Amino acid sequence: MGFINLKKMHHSVWISQSLPVLRFAAEELSSYFQKTVGVPLSINSNWQTAGFILKLDGGIGDPLDDYFQIEEKNETIYIIGVNGRSVLYGVYRFLEEYLDICFVHPWYEHVPLLTNEERNVSPLSVKASIRKRGFNINPSGPEFLDAAVKQGYNVCTLKFEEWETEKERYWPEILKRDMWLDVGGHCMDAFIHFKDTFRDHPDWFGLCEGQRMDKQPCLSNPQIIDLFVKNAVDFCRQNPQIHNLTIWPNDNGHGCQCERCRALGFNQTYTHLMGELQKALKHQGIPITVQHSAYNADLDWDMLETIPAECTVDTLIAPWGRNYSHSLSQDKTPRGQRFKRIIENWAASCKKNGTTLTMYEYYGDYWMHSVLFPALGHVIIEDAAYYKRLGVSMLRSLNLRYNGTVASIYALTRRPLPKDASAYEYNSELPVMWFNIHVLGRALWNTNASYTEVTQVYCAGCYGSYAEEAAALLDILEKELTPLGEFSTRLFRRRFADVWFRDVHSLEVLETLQEWSPEIEQMEELDDCIQAAAAVRNRLGPILKKLSTLSGDLADPQYQNFLKLTDYFRFLMVKLDSIHKQYRAQKQIVLRDYPAALSLLEDALMEEYSIRGHQAKDCENWIEKLKVLLSS
Repeated sequence: MGFINLKKMHHSVWISQSLPVLRFAAEELSSYFQKTVGVPLSINSNWQTAGFILKLDGGIGDPLDDYFQIEEKNETIYIIGVNGRSVLYGVYRFLEEYLDICFVHPWYEHVPLLTNEERNVSPLSVKASIRKRGFNINPSGPEFLDAAVKQGYNVCTLKFEEWETEKERYWPEILKRDMWLDVGGHCMDAFIHFKDTFRDHPDWFGLCEGQRMDKQPCLSNPQIIDLFVKNAVDFCRQNPQIHNLTIWPNDNGHGCQCERCRALGFNQTYTHLMGELQKALKHQGIPITVQHSAYNADLDWDMLETIPAECTVDTLIAPWGRNYSHSLSQDKTPRGQRFKRIIENWAASCKKNGTTLTMYEYYGDYWMHSVLFPALGHVIIEDAAYYKRLGVSMLRSLNLRYNGTVASIYALTRRPLPKDASAYEYNSELPVMWFNIHVLGRALWNTNASYTEVTQVYCAGCYGSYAEEAAALLDILEKELTPLGEFSTRLFRRRFADVWFRDVHSLEVLETLQEWSPEIEQMEELDDCIQAAAAVRNRLGPILKKLSTLSGDLADPQYQNFLKLTDYFRFLMVKLDSIHKQYRAQKQIVLRDYPAALSLLEDALMEEYSIRGHQAKDCENWIEKLKVLLSS
């Protein structure tokens, strides 16, 4: 422990090896040091006269883990990492701890000017709790990797097609941050070429509803296995930058029902296919691992619940349709208990077979959470601790951004996407989604992290003098909006905010969303939605009234951040009131009280207009129908 004067110390940095990641770490340290202290750092070839020493030392721990040390000796600051990226993480931690920098999101970092040049640098040793911390954002771009590493993530996860088309842009950014690269997704077609292969060999594909279809391959077919393995090995040989390949089957319910596939079961044939690929890669000396997925695709739980007796490849579990009202360890609902039992069974299987377990979460998924997007800080902190106890080696979360999900819902409901759809309603990525990303990054480094401490540090950097109010608002968003997400798990394909569609999923019906009509309404379900919208709206009302009394300097970027958060609350009040009126109107239509329904929809339409709401067109259509009914 020692005091050091940042303005009087040697303003140079020495790196132990000329590696891209160490050079980048030195550049980052110099850049931010100059912004805060006002003095640039030069690269020093003599470690004895350097003010900072950035050193890679594989002897201080397992190089597969991320671990760094920070200490001050004789007015020199040492940042030592067990691997290259750990040195970079050490640099970012130094900037946060001693220069009061806060990395909020790609469009805002709090970088204050130094007011006190004296710093007491205490020895610090930090090891990440979860070895692999996956960053997955869509739509994506290489520019997001900068924020990802600053938040603590170390795995760049890309869709197969994104890597194939953008590798020249991604790889330099991945390399200089020493990140792991995970490529995959629903990409089996890339190695089988469904349509072309089906044309020549329809018998290699799934037998479904009495006929061969090009929707899924027949995974017990030896020719398909050979074709898949050959093409996948060729791809891996041509892309040695990849560390892990995650290949998921097509996301549909057309699994093969031939006699062999039915006898073996889908998971046995699928994991066998992945195992054959892993064996071939090992035989060829290609050090890329292979991962299979287990998730309830197309509402079929068999892929999650059926665990092969021997599974030789690593496992990824995606609990699609999970209820985020509670952390998984505390969820007492039947679906939550089911997920918990499944995950614990897979964890035991992985331990027995000597394979690894990855959890694929949806903390940043606007498709699952809808425009009523919740903060999930408490859930994330508790989930990370639970997954650590299970021995999870990687935790990644899908951050499916607002604009992408808008396009998805229009496609799913077979409606044309408005040209300016991205300007509709409210994009809460900056105040909420990036908060979830930040909390997860911190929790993955320290699964014993305190929610209060993580949130306070984040809010101090993001919101400044409004930090206390902002922390309270984020807490309220989690408390009030996550129960609405529970409707998404009960209604499943339809979210709470999808007022004018109903899920009619059955084994006979593949197109599961139908436009609302009185004939398919479930009155008990409708009453629940009406009550839930009113309850949350009524509780947010007094909070919004209190927010209206706050003011600040519009030129202050931290106040601007706070306004984005409060604007989201204002949007929520209008949207929830509109949703409430639309559900009430549906009930009146079922009861054939058309004048009451018309009045409610006319009010809701004005609210939808005020926020450029996606339900405006639905309100207009039903207002027209009601006017026709009333005139006749």
